[in-house]
Amino acid sequence: MENFEKLMLKYIEETPGESELYLNQDLCPEATALIQKIADKRPVILTGCGTSFHLALLGERYFETIGQVTAKAVPSFDLAWYRAESAKDKIVIAISQSGASKATRDAIAEVKKQGAYVVSITASSESKMAKESDSHILLPGGPEKALPKTRVFTTGSLQLLRLAYETRKKSDSSFKTPFPQPAELKTAMEKALTDNRAIIDEAAKEWNKYDMFTFVGGGPAWVLSCEIALKMRENNYTFSEGYETEEFGHGRTCSFFPNRPLVAFVMQGPCIERTADVINNAIDIKVPTMAVVEEGVTGLPKTDYVIRTPAMPCDFTAAIVAALPMQLFSHQFTLVRGINPDMIRLDDADFKLSHNKWIFPPGTH
Repeated sequence: MENFEKLMLKYIEETPGESELYLNQDLCPEATALIQKIADKRPVILTGCGTSFHLALLGERYFETIGQVTAKAVPSFDLAWYRAESAKDKIVIAISQSGASKATRDAIAEVKKQGAYVVSITASSESKMAKESDSHILLPGGPEKALPKTRVFTTGSLQLLRLAYETRKKSDSSFKTPFPQPAELKTAMEKALTDNRAIIDEAAKEWNKYDMFTFVGGGPAWVLSCEIALKMRENNYTFSEGYETEEFGHGRTCSFFPNRPLVAFVMQGPCIERTADVINNAIDIKVPTMAVVEEGVTGLPKTDYVIRTPAMPCDFTAAIVAALPMQLFSHQFTLVRGINPDMIRLDDADFKLSHNKWIFPPGTH
């Protein structure tokens, strides 16, 4: 494994510094113009694929809850071929790290026919999507060469949260910031990684025998559950799924099995009690458990592993910080399995399709 480039690990470790750098920078003119358009109460649709769609889901929550504007996240393919008319005269924020996602580019083409104003968010101003949109904003942190995206999710979440917050400030200058000071955020992210490294390594080794994982969380941590499950599927090909806590508690607990670990995200907020119920149900039938817990949360049942993260001003930023140690868990679990975490089966001829195309062609995710 020492021969791997470990690009994914590099990007995870760079995330705290890139996050601090972004929050210390002034907004670009394109972002400022977008904020003004949204502040005028023009409805927003956010779209993307994979990790970018998870960013869209968070963006929907940010703009609805903080920005107080109508927002909806729609998967790119669905927006392009089934719901393009819903974008008529709206603002469409299209997200893609590479700026080359075919489905998202299709969505841009179709919604522009409906008179939508399209803003693309990609890691390069020279990307195809940047050139096909009405306006373009750079993702903080730049491109990631590793195919499973990690830094993109974290810094992209901060970017969308900042856009929503600045939108709210247009109408309410006294609205409380969801961010700590940039230097404090960097320190919290670094602490979430370094303080939990030994626990993460131990859990990765101990749980190597499992091929199925369940991730649950409420509020913004639900989206985080879906994203980390995606990283597990991408990196180590386990059957991993993310669920919203309340949905899981209303019947999904029947899928609990002793050979399928449960990872629960518990941030400060209204979801603590219900998430604790899910954890207790798992423990009752001897499911291996891990809790990712924000500092200050108490009253949880005893789990096999506990990942602790520093307290944040709100559950939005708490979920962003909690992403880092679980991205690291996915990376370490992949190494234990003898898999290169920087690739998605591109180096295995068994996964080349009959028409000679890879499942995930380079540069299209």
